[in-house]
Formats: sequence, C-alpha cells, structure tokens
Amino acid sequence: MGDVYFIWTADGLNIVSKTPVGRATCNRLDLNDERYDEEDSIRRSRRFWVQGGWHPPAEDPRQLE
Repeated sequence: MGDVYFIWTADGLNIVSKTPVGRATCNRLDLNDERYDEEDSIRRSRRFWVQGGWHPPAEDPRQLE
C-alpha cells in the first residue's frame, strides 16, 4: 500500500493528516470545509455518500472507532 499520509475519520466525514505537511495541506486547501461555519457542503455531501455506501473508498485507511 505504501506510505499513508492521510486517513479518514471513523465516520468517513473528515480527512485527517498523519504528518505536519499533510496538516498544512488540509488546512490550506480546506479539505474538511472548516474555514467557514456556514459553508459545510463537503461534509454534508460526504455524510450522504456514507449513508449510500459510496464513501470512503474501501481501500482508503480509516481511524478506528
């Protein structure tokens, strides 16, 4: 599988970095829609996809519950 730099939270809604550079990337690209409280479209979409069984991809690592 190679090195893992990012993992999904157990609920599949957020991307978590395992490295300082990855954390900076998540922050700069706002991968979890955390910059603006009123704009949560990424996590809302992911929640819908999780309910449908389409997300996160089965091969992607996830945090333990």
